[in-house]
Amino acid sequence: MLRRIHRAIGGLALLVLVGLIISMTIIPRLHHNNIIIPPSSLSSSTSRVPNHLNDEASFFATTPLLYTSSNERFLSYSRHGDYFEQHESLRMAVRLAYETNRTIVAPPLRLVYNYNTSIHIPWSKLFDFNPLEKTFGIRIIDRPLPPPTSLSMTEEEVQVERQEREEKLPIGFYERIEITHNTRLQQQKTTNGNGSMLQWFQTIIGINKNETTVTTSTSVTRARRIFALKELKEMQSTFVHCSGLGTWMFRKSLDAKDTQAQLNLALTTTMLTRPEGLLPMTQASHAVVQELGGMGQFSGLTIHMDRMVPHGQADEWLFANNNTNSDEQGQTYNVTAAKMLMEQRQKDAMKDAALELFSSMPINQAVSAALPIQASPLRDYLDEQKIRDQQRKQQVLSGTVPAEEMDQQTSLSLDRRRLLDVCKDYRKNVDPRFPVVYMMVQDDSNNKNKVAVDGTNLEVDMEQQSMGQEKDMSILKPILEYFPCVFYKKDMYQWDILDASWAIESQLDLSEHIQIQENNIDSEVQVPSTQVIDFEQLLAPLLDLLISGQGYSFFEVPPSPLTRAVLWQLGGNDK
Repeated sequence: MLRRIHRAIGGLALLVLVGLIISMTIIPRLHHNNIIIPPSSLSSSTSRVPNHLNDEASFFATTPLLYTSSNERFLSYSRHGDYFEQHESLRMAVRLAYETNRTIVAPPLRLVYNYNTSIHIPWSKLFDFNPLEKTFGIRIIDRPLPPPTSLSMTEEEVQVERQEREEKLPIGFYERIEITHNTRLQQQKTTNGNGSMLQWFQTIIGINKNETTVTTSTSVTRARRIFALKELKEMQSTFVHCSGLGTWMFRKSLDAKDTQAQLNLALTTTMLTRPEGLLPMTQASHAVVQELGGMGQFSGLTIHMDRMVPHGQADEWLFANNNTNSDEQGQTYNVTAAKMLMEQRQKDAMKDAALELFSSMPINQAVSAALPIQASPLRDYLDEQKIRDQQRKQQVLSGTVPAEEMDQQTSLSLDRRRLLDVCKDYRKNVDPRFPVVYMMVQDDSNNKNKVAVDGTNLEVDMEQQSMGQEKDMSILKPILEYFPCVFYKKDMYQWDILDASWAIESQLDLSEHIQIQENNIDSEVQVPSTQVIDFEQLLAPLLDLLISGQGYSFFEVPPSPLTRAVLWQLGGNDK
């Protein structure tokens, strides 16, 4: 009997020992990893950490702010992704700032030029913030970047500069928050509040669940998790920094308010939709739009050739050393075969894009495109083109023209400038629904949209331009069979509607406001880059965005966030 009692006591002691081990090891780890901590368990005093310059969140909270009053409060966020993701973060910050009565400290737009270099552009150089402040009282200021560290500075000089910067800070602390839509932690807050076995056990061993210790180390910062919009509105911190912002955050809470509905309508029509702050780039877009017939007289079409025809490992066998003959003739054949294969893939992608365009456009436009061309200068032009193609085929049969050149030469138009004129005339006088398409091809393998010539030999330059146009027309042939009135950026360059001056003047306007830095994640300082930036290539997507936003419809193959950004502009054209 006594032995059984001893066994029971020993078992109970073993259970208590196991419970103590769990409470001392596993539970603290769960708290440290934010697995069982509800959002309210992190008080404002424990989540406030000193500023540091070694990460983006603390860096944006340490550069000097432009105060207008002692009661002004600020909201900032971490930037991530491409232009469209950063633009979406800015729009979400506007909605949160309107709800919390805070001033937005917007980090600059970061555009990655290549693997080693990025360019930082203030948002105020692209958008006008005055309508937002006048209509809704939302104030946006740019977060200025600190002066880049000189490449010749020593480690001691870098440390002294950092210390001087920290001493000039207007605020010594900020609060980082992480907005999450995970409701399991919020539900666990209610369960734990009603009293659970874990809470009872923590009370027995002397651990208070509401007293969570947070390490305020200089290398690790703790972010407070926010689940409800009410929690964000109740925060009294002068500076709040969000780890990231997205469209899903507080969607139901914000959309349920009439004032937020009005703000959202403005953000999707007239405000922060058109990046027309750079006057040279805006004027260049207007010139292209006028050449296409004016605002609302053309459709925009973007084809992501780099996504439809990827340059991946499937093509490596064509260039592999073990598959290439040792003689020069074998190497030439291998490269030629690769080019022919890639051109055929691009033609197939163009045909797919044409069919996708047919299925996506409104029914009235699709019917107009499918109907036979009525008697007009446009039909006369297309008849001339058919006669020319038939003559070329006869020359191939007779051996006058090589067969491999037939596809290119039959696709070369007589005069594309004349084609644009007859297309505009047909749309104006015959069928106002007939599609005139401005096509933008996104291809990483060919970022330049015009033929590069050096000007030293006029005959060679003209031959290069002619060869480039023949190749383009060969690739465009599948889509021209369905939509004859398709034009693209290279046409505008060849007609002198566009030239490099718009990019050069835009670069001059930005020269005093941007920073060009090296992409070095291991460095704690901003190192200026010596990379020569081609602003014509860098700003080309923004120019295409401005042009597309002035048409009457827009299509994209395959779709991306670009479609949403263009549709916002189209929705504001009539307002």
